[in-house]
Amino acid sequence: MGIYLNPGNASFRGSLRSKIYVDKSGLIAKTNDVICTEQKYVCVSEMAIIIV
Repeated sequence: MGIYLNPGNASFRGSLRSKIYVDKSGLIAKTNDVICTEQKYVCVSEMAIIIV
């Protein structure tokens, strides 16, 4: 599936496996918690910031 949605992500995957990668959002930890459960379907959307 990654070949269709994210071609050329080998560099990113290499960074994830390294000890220097920092996930400030905590998204990777949350995803790993649910990856093999009934909640494995995760929708990630970007929150829009509206300044008035």
